[in-house]
Amino acid sequence: MKNHLFCFGLGYTALEVIRELNSLEPESWKYSGTKRNPANVPDKPIIEIIDFDDLIIIPKSVTHILLSIPPKEDGDIIYNRFLHQIKKLPNLKWIGYFSTTGVYGDYQGEWVDEQSLTKTENFRSLLRLKAESQWQSLTELAAVNIFRLSAIYGVNRSEFEKILSGRAQVIIKPNQFFSRIHVNDIAQIVAKAITFSATKEIYNLSDDYPCAQNEVTEYAYKLLNLTPPKPIAFKEAELSEIAQSFYLESKRVSNNKVKQGLGINLRYPTFKEGLQAIFKEIHES
Repeated sequence: MKNHLFCFGLGYTALEVIRELNSLEPESWKYSGTKRNPANVPDKPIIEIIDFDDLIIIPKSVTHILLSIPPKEDGDIIYNRFLHQIKKLPNLKWIGYFSTTGVYGDYQGEWVDEQSLTKTENFRSLLRLKAESQWQSLTELAAVNIFRLSAIYGVNRSEFEKILSGRAQVIIKPNQFFSRIHVNDIAQIVAKAITFSATKEIYNLSDDYPCAQNEVTEYAYKLLNLTPPKPIAFKEAELSEIAQSFYLESKRVSNNKVKQGLGINLRYPTFKEGLQAIFKEIHES
């Protein structure tokens, strides 16, 4: 019997996970999942796509579930609406949940790992923590893995788009550290975790080099052979409310657990390798 991965939310990252699994074991997997606008999914030939609003019954053949829909104010919509069906799936082996490293809160530039206190005061991150706990309560049904994601970047979602659209800013804030990870590395980690199927694990997903965002922006300008704009202080930057909230927290996220526990070698250990690969793909396409 084929493994059957069902993705609640066929977004940017979940689709990359499917591509990774399909490249490794194309004959071993069946894929399906939900999407608010099914017309926007590029991998239609290998994925059965269901409009989320039309989903009534989860297929009984599902063996693996990947959850990438963020919780709302009234909680995790999948847990609230489909828990009774998930509990009855006869062949369920694994549940993966995409959370965020934002749950750790502000560590003033210090390192955090999976054992660090989750001391966030951010409302969105508090909702994530509640959802993490809800899914972790299901370990009697299946292996449950929580993936705390750092800032995600990749093709069509990088500093290049901001620069070329005129939205990029070089923002300076002392002792500000962000962690990030290439979407392709997320995919290889999740694929490995599925194979490993640890009963109840939390994994931080980040690259090897947390740094200030201005380093990334300036390097992207260099690859494009363009002159970056004059740096501005954080207080002077024009940012959305959500973007501002990211700058209120500073931490460096350790990835030792995925390296040692899952044997992962990152394809893009820092943003430089990642941006170089994206730049190459842009120019070759």
